[in-house]
This record gives sequence, structure tokens and C-alpha cells, in this order.
Amino acid sequence: MRRVFAAMVGDLFHFGHVVFLRQARALGDHLTVGLVTDRRAAGYKRPPVLSYEERKAVVLACRYVDDVVPLDQNVTNDFMSAGNFSIRAYGAANEAEKQRYMETLLADMDPAYLHRIPYSDGISTGQIIERILNRKDL
Repeated sequence: MRRVFAAMVGDLFHFGHVVFLRQARALGDHLTVGLVTDRRAAGYKRPPVLSYEERKAVVLACRYVDDVVPLDQNVTNDFMSAGNFSIRAYGAANEAEKQRYMETLLADMDPAYLHRIPYSDGISTGQIIERILNRKDL
């Protein structure tokens, strides 16, 4: 069985998340999502709008996801080996972001594990927040 690992925050779950998870799942027979904890997400992005438990319930409801585990550390070769994962799927919007991820990920992981999945154009959690903030009818 080919096991895939994908990390995500999954805040304000949207179509782009579904596309990412569908593509990640297509890489293997089992998809485990490492759901970034609230504390970790706030340390490099912004605090999530939804709590960890709310995000977990939504991600687990996605038919492409087999398991969700809390992610509060860097994913390393040892982590991948312990989970019997063959692939680490990650999302990157463009080549510059891919390069930043590669520099970060390669510090802790063999590049043979890594598989890039492009972001879906026109949808992101940040864009959804902007849409809400710019609505005049609320």
C-alpha cells in the first residue's frame, strides 16, 4: 500500500482544499493529513479562524482523507519512515514559493519523498477573508 502524507492548516475549508486533497490522494492508496495545530499556524501565518477540532472535523469529512493527525513539528525522514509514508504532497502557488518550500523541506527530508501540487487559481483562505472584508452588503 502506498501511503501519502500531506500537511495543511485547512482553515475555512474550500474548493482549493478539496482539489489539493483529491490530487494528494491520487498519488497513493491512503492519505493522512497532518493538520497544523493552532499554535503552529499562528507562528507562521495567522491564527486560524476555525479551531483545530473544527478544522479536523471538516477535513475528516472529505472523502479523499483517510486519517488526520495533529502536526506541531517539522516533517522529517524519521517521521515519514515511522508512518510508513511513501510521498509527502505539498502545495505551492508558484515557482518562488516552491523554491522556499524546497529549501525548508529539504533541510529535514529526502527530496525523493516530495511531490508538489499547484494551488488552485482564484481561491485561498486569505482571498476568502478579503472577500468577506470587502463586502458592502454585510
